[in-house]
Amino acid sequence: MNFTTMPILNGISVFRFSYDPRPPILVPGRDFCSLSYRISGKVKIKGDAGSFWSESESLTFLPRGYRYCTEISEAGKMIVMHFTTENDCGGVASCVKAPYPKAMLHLFESTADHFASCGCDLALMSMGYELLSESGLCFAPEHLVPRRLKECKKHLDESIADPSLRISDLAQMRGVSDVYFRKEFRQYYGASPLEYVKSRRIENAKLLLQTGLYTVTEVAFRSGFESSSYFSAEFRRMTGMSPREYANKHQLN
Repeated sequence: MNFTTMPILNGISVFRFSYDPRPPILVPGRDFCSLSYRISGKVKIKGDAGSFWSESESLTFLPRGYRYCTEISEAGKMIVMHFTTENDCGGVASCVKAPYPKAMLHLFESTADHFASCGCDLALMSMGYELLSESGLCFAPEHLVPRRLKECKKHLDESIADPSLRISDLAQMRGVSDVYFRKEFRQYYGASPLEYVKSRRIENAKLLLQTGLYTVTEVAFRSGFESSSYFSAEFRRMTGMSPREYANKHQLN
């Protein structure tokens, strides 16, 4: 992911939680940020950035100092990463549907297991950066990002694996020309929409390849590429190796 203000991590802790339904409670501003994966359940979060539902297979980001009310309407489980940064990375409280829930869950579980056994070491910091990168959430200061652009970005993230996704459709959704949308997107997110989409799709493909459950062709189509040859060419261009080479080197046990 391309950040307007790149978080520089200096501390991480990762926990598993189970919860039951309860009335709304106020959560005061905390001195850390959080990124969570909701395995099951349904929770309403209401704060200065508005309200949204965090449901199963969703990723939720809450910035440092964010005050909000939380209401649990359905019992469930989650894994959450609390982290502190050396810089003020800002951030927008937000929630998106994970494009590849099983792969994302595996990444969160691996991070939680590592923290439980080894604490906060260099390997955990690396895993934390990977979680932030894979989340696709916006870490730009809220007041800088136009509301309708954030809505387009959210739609893009939720549709990242859809091969019919077109930048022109997002520009129309934003109510601007294709040229203006590309310029505005790069201004706030540090990359053109096409570069961003390719990067997210390749990162998602990496997760799928690591599972060892899919062929290269299956990974290509599940990641949103319309042909396996184009996918392989882009994968090699961005990683320096073929999808098969990457899978052989990084496949999880």
